[in-house]
Amino acid sequence: MGIVFGFFIALAVPLLILSFIYTIDVYQTGQFPIVLKCLFWGGVAFAPATFTNWTLTHFGLTNQDTIVHFAAPIYEEIFKGLILLYLVRRAKFTYSVDGAIYGFSVGTGFAVVENCLYIYANFPAATQIALQRVFLANLVHAFSSAAIGITLGISHLETPKLRWQIPAFGLLLAIGQHMLFNNLIGREGFHPVIFFLPVLPGILFIYYVMQRGKKQAQGWIKEKLGMDNRVTRGEVGLVDRLATPEDPLYPVVERFGVETTSQVEKLLYLQARIGIKSKALDGLRGNDTIYKAVEAEINEMRTEMKRIQSEIGSYAMLFVRGLFTDEMASVWEQMQSKIEERSAATGGQKGGGLWSSLEERLRSSKDDGRPGGFMTKDIANQLKKIDWFEELPDEMLAALAKKVRKRHLSKDEILFNKGDEGDSLFAILSGRVKIFTQDNQGHEVALNRVGAGEIIGEMALLDYEPRSASVVALEKTSTLELSREDFMEILRKQPDLALSVIRNLSSRLRQNTSYIEQITDMSRRVAKGDYSFIGETQPVQKQKEKESKQDKVEQLMAEFIAMVQGIREREDELRKQVQKLILQIDEAKRKQTFDEITSADFYARLKEQAKEMRAQRTDKK
Repeated sequence: MGIVFGFFIALAVPLLILSFIYTIDVYQTGQFPIVLKCLFWGGVAFAPATFTNWTLTHFGLTNQDTIVHFAAPIYEEIFKGLILLYLVRRAKFTYSVDGAIYGFSVGTGFAVVENCLYIYANFPAATQIALQRVFLANLVHAFSSAAIGITLGISHLETPKLRWQIPAFGLLLAIGQHMLFNNLIGREGFHPVIFFLPVLPGILFIYYVMQRGKKQAQGWIKEKLGMDNRVTRGEVGLVDRLATPEDPLYPVVERFGVETTSQVEKLLYLQARIGIKSKALDGLRGNDTIYKAVEAEINEMRTEMKRIQSEIGSYAMLFVRGLFTDEMASVWEQMQSKIEERSAATGGQKGGGLWSSLEERLRSSKDDGRPGGFMTKDIANQLKKIDWFEELPDEMLAALAKKVRKRHLSKDEILFNKGDEGDSLFAILSGRVKIFTQDNQGHEVALNRVGAGEIIGEMALLDYEPRSASVVALEKTSTLELSREDFMEILRKQPDLALSVIRNLSSRLRQNTSYIEQITDMSRRVAKGDYSFIGETQPVQKQKEKESKQDKVEQLMAEFIAMVQGIREREDELRKQVQKLILQIDEAKRKQTFDEITSADFYARLKEQAKEMRAQRTDKK
């Protein structure tokens, strides 16, 4: 029974310690399948190490004490480190935290096999040996291999010279720790606590590296995650909170349930890895093989990120992106602190004159389009007429009125162009605009006309893609511009706004569907040369103040028919040109035939005969 318990301890305790180390990897960059491979390699590496021991003693090259105290630590660490040297040249090996986990796994695998053999050879004292080795030899092997992995993880993002120097230092550190332990444990008279001296630095080293790696990763995430990776500031804030004890997703659980929250958590960890990998990519320039592999992995993760976002759904994603508010709270805390300092310095004046100075500066500053003072109420009333915002409470409209910017357009002025960055939406207060794009030949294709009370530019705001079309004013137009950040903040406070957004997008989709159906039918008829629908279509009525979906479709159809009419006219003109060309070709052919006939010898002889016959007639007369 003792040997069974000994084997259990020898297997279970190292694996529990390894699982604990694995959980410290906050952003889960260490791949579990690779951890298993490293664990397996550690066990495999025990075989060549044992064979080397046997070779040295069998051929009398050295004695057993020298092997244990000096030789074994060298080649054992080398054998264990071979897989780490292989992994560091692969995309899955990112930075020092990965190196710590993979190295710890290799050392654990080696120690488990070694422990089991020791227990088998000394089964009467199996339990005692198991307890001694899992807390001493196991940790020594694990920490020494982790040191090699850590230095490899640091080095492969450094200059080519340091890529060899740092791992060499890690190997020497691992061998030194291992050698010190073997020399201490083989001596008599030492208290058992002394045996932990080589282990304690390893524990502290691993802890320091994991904490430093976490802070380093946080910095990389903040630096690299952003619009280039289609990640909002709110998402970056949530990713940053993965490294804290708090649960930033409890509002998601309350509103959307555990399953959606699990998907959101998966998304955030994926985004964290994208940020870390993107930063690591900067250090791999010049190393084409690894660079391309890491770049390909980042692209795969971006594709996976889009898939998860799609599964989560637009409504839930909008809610998640609006959760991050701590940064603004920090700003207000700093402002309040400054006010209190000024108040103390000026003898108790509220704000120390800060608010007065701020008000004075605001009066003298250039108008940036934001409403203020008495204008706010007027803007709030105008927002109430916008489809998206008509159901918002008055206090929310008042807050929104302070965030929007007015923008005035003259006729034919461009609001934005296709391909521009989409970081705001526009509410049309008065006037009309046309949404259009261009075909492959550069011809303008009208997509929609939008008037007062409607929203444009929301697609790029929601999907974080560039503008999909251009917008031009058809007449003098006034708009209100709302930034993405302000929109997300409102959505977080008023989640039901998302229903209004979905309803309006659905309405626009129905309009586009109706338009596409009619266009498809007419295009088929044009392809067959049938232009009869031009006469069948009713003329467009005078522009109405408030257009229905059908009115807009008819307006767009009128433009399409005008384009088709142009095609028909060009076809008629081309047909006339072809007819004229045919006549010219026929005339040229007749002339050519005449010339060929008159230039022939037969025609010349016939002509001579005719001349002679005319002469003979003349003589007879």
